[in-house]
Amino acid sequence: MILGYHEIVSGDSTYLYSLSHERLEAHVHFLTLPVPSACAGTSLLTFDDGCASHYEHAIPILQKYGRGAIFFVTAGWTDVRPKYMTSQQLREIVSMGHEVQSHGWSHKYLTHCSGPELATELERSKKSLEDRLGMAVEAISAPGGAWNSRVSEACARAGYKRFYISDPWFRTRERCGLKISGRMMVRRTLDPAALRHLLEAERKRFSMLRTTFRLKQTVRTLVGDRAYHRLWLWFAEAGEEIKAESYF
Repeated sequence: MILGYHEIVSGDSTYLYSLSHERLEAHVHFLTLPVPSACAGTSLLTFDDGCASHYEHAIPILQKYGRGAIFFVTAGWTDVRPKYMTSQQLREIVSMGHEVQSHGWSHKYLTHCSGPELATELERSKKSLEDRLGMAVEAISAPGGAWNSRVSEACARAGYKRFYISDPWFRTRERCGLKISGRMMVRRTLDPAALRHLLEAERKRFSMLRTTFRLKQTVRTLVGDRAYHRLWLWFAEAGEEIKAESYF
């Protein structure tokens, strides 16, 4: 399973997708332990947005346990917004063996972009990061997980080889030369026991977790990305405790 993290904080947070650095370390530590065959497999760790907290909190933990990660950076925020990483920090991360890839130019939902806007989000972010890093940028994660065939085709035309979406049960497949992979977006309430539960569910063809996620995806399709995003923000700000069984 590919895990997707957002902001990593030093204390408590009510925001649903802000994870404490203690909990992140508990996750990474769990993933280094021998596990039952039901959880077998190496989970890929990814981080979205390019938050400065990734450099401050996540990198020391990853280095401590010898785990690599992919950092998907909103290129238009680099060297501009104080709570996001600088070009120098991104180069340091790459020198440590991690990947820095694209999360678009301005974090705009790619499905909401006009043709020229989509080209800007994909191409400008790619070139900007390549200029800063001095190396090829070949992967992108979809802001908000929003994507469709039009977006994936545009990613392929822009020169990306890998595309990551926010669907933990999406089996990696290739379209137009683009490798599309699903991710599970981590919430602050996910403890190691719940993480193990999710990894076990990944091995099953049918599970309540899969069913719940598919129902919510249906709701998103029916109400549209904008309305769904408003609901998502409400729940994220509410920060209610969520059991593993209702994680999605």
